[in-house]
Amino acid sequence: EYPVPTIDYSNSIFQLAPDSTDTCLGVIIVIVDTVWDGSNNPPCRIHIGVSGGTVPYSYYWTGPNGYTSTVQNPQDIPHQGNYTVLVTDSLGCTGTQDVVVSGYSCGIDGVEELGFAKSLSIFPNPNKGKFTLKADDVENGNYSFSIKNIVGQVVFEETFFANGSITKELELSNLQNGVYFMELANETGNTAVVKLILE
Repeated sequence: EYPVPTIDYSNSIFQLAPDSTDTCLGVIIVIVDTVWDGSNNPPCRIHIGVSGGTVPYSYYWTGPNGYTSTVQNPQDIPHQGNYTVLVTDSLGCTGTQDVVVSGYSCGIDGVEELGFAKSLSIFPNPNKGKFTLKADDVENGNYSFSIKNIVGQVVFEETFFANGSITKELELSNLQNGVYFMELANETGNTAVVKLILE
């Protein structure tokens, strides 16, 4: 007869490995946008193509004046400005894209809506982070000013009161070189967007 071996578990440590798998790790949802107007009349239309992740996708658009939509390709864009889409795949992975509608090719013009006529300007542009924003003959009131990078992240914002004209000197030399979009909005939500290039 052989003795039954005994095992001392008192100093043994058992630990279940946590499930650290991130379903979305390494998943990149690519969104390619095109602003177009097939009839050369308003409203503008935005068309996006999506790849990556797991189909089907859901869509959520936001934009100026409280605009929202849940279709892939909105065909009722009423105003110039920044439109942002959040794309979610069937596993909950997401991708975002900021789409700028200038309006000129579609017959809408946010500059006119703001009463800026054609006086809104940024100079110099391109610049090295130091520039001047100027507009004449504007309505008195509060305005919001923001700058977004090409992925829609706000990198600078402030509000101010305008009394007949706007002249603002800005120095944003801390920003990386690249393309940005400056958005100016009045109290009613009408916007004007100007492309800004830092080099």
